[in-house]
Amino acid sequence: MLNPVLIVISVVIFFIFLIILILIKLAKVSQHKTQLEMDLEEERQHITNLKRKLATSNSSLEQPDQRNEQLIGELKQATQRNVNLEREQKRLSIQLRQERQNKTKLEKQLKVSRYSGYFALLDGIYSANQLRTDIQKQTHLQKLRNSAIELWSEYQSSDISPDYSRIDYQEAYLLCYFLPYSQLVPYLLNKLILKKNFSYQLPEKGLLTASFFGCGPGPEIFGLMRYLGSVQPSISISAAMLDRESWKHGRKIIRQLLDRVWNSDLYNYNIQEFNADIVGSPSEFLPADSEEWVKRSDLIVIQHCLNERHNAKSEQLVKNMKQLVENMKTGAVMLIIERANYVKDLLGQFCRVLQTEFRNSVEFVPNIEGTEKIKPLLDIIPKELATNFLIHQRSNSVNSVEFIWVAVVKK
Repeated sequence: MLNPVLIVISVVIFFIFLIILILIKLAKVSQHKTQLEMDLEEERQHITNLKRKLATSNSSLEQPDQRNEQLIGELKQATQRNVNLEREQKRLSIQLRQERQNKTKLEKQLKVSRYSGYFALLDGIYSANQLRTDIQKQTHLQKLRNSAIELWSEYQSSDISPDYSRIDYQEAYLLCYFLPYSQLVPYLLNKLILKKNFSYQLPEKGLLTASFFGCGPGPEIFGLMRYLGSVQPSISISAAMLDRESWKHGRKIIRQLLDRVWNSDLYNYNIQEFNADIVGSPSEFLPADSEEWVKRSDLIVIQHCLNERHNAKSEQLVKNMKQLVENMKTGAVMLIIERANYVKDLLGQFCRVLQTEFRNSVEFVPNIEGTEKIKPLLDIIPKELATNFLIHQRSNSVNSVEFIWVAVVKK
């Protein structure tokens, strides 16, 4: 029989051993738990690092996109700036071109002004009379003032017939009337071109042939040349001066003026002179050579000469003007410009002839019932001229020019 004590001791030892095993097992489990916790902490740390790296990576990935967007924005701004610069460059180019054109125009106007106005007329008169000192020039202008008064007095007569062969009359006419009267043809041409109910247009290029009756020293030619030089500079001019007076002295001065103003390399012109009497017989009025010129003419001008001749043979004058209309080519224009209140009845008679005999072949616009008035756009008047010639002078047209007119276009 087993000893109970031994059995108890054995059981106690077993339980102690079992407890030791359990403790050892618990220690191992605890150690393993600790290790697992350490490993978990490491994993957590690793995950945290990975998250940081991922965040850093995402940030790195986002930065190029943001940079690209920034660059795209900058590119758009640069493109817009470039467009704005191109627009500004274009605007400046246009402005520069306009400024250059204005400069050229002003230079041309300055050139024309210096050699087309009273300065040039005075220079021509001084040169023709070999006047060099101020005293000589002053004395000559004072003598011309008396001549101008005489000339003006003759214009007030009912039978106007000045002796234009007088040198002093020619010079007085140049200083009193030449520049104001040179502006009537440009004024009317511009007015007619702008009228929508009048079918006349200047040619854009080529040769313009013109005939000027009773033109004296040729203010109409000078005015036409200045006008075309500003609106149609590519046109060459061929003009005929048809007058019963030679005006040799005055025309010499004016030709020098034209040579100064119109550079032959830029503006070609040709002027021929014919003897013609506006109230003469057919052979006196329009000889064969001048008749051919008239037939070629694009422009025919009769200015401020009918008033000097209409009392002589008004019937013949109307016949001669009718002959001019018959000789006009298609598209040609005739301008009749006269001083106000002098030949109104005569022009009225001529208009009735146009209405009855040329109804289907001409178009005409009359302004003979009312008076046209313009203020000449003259150059600066030299002090010596104002003091020694124009002072207290009634014989000049500086302030205004009053006139009536008829324009005729051949269909």
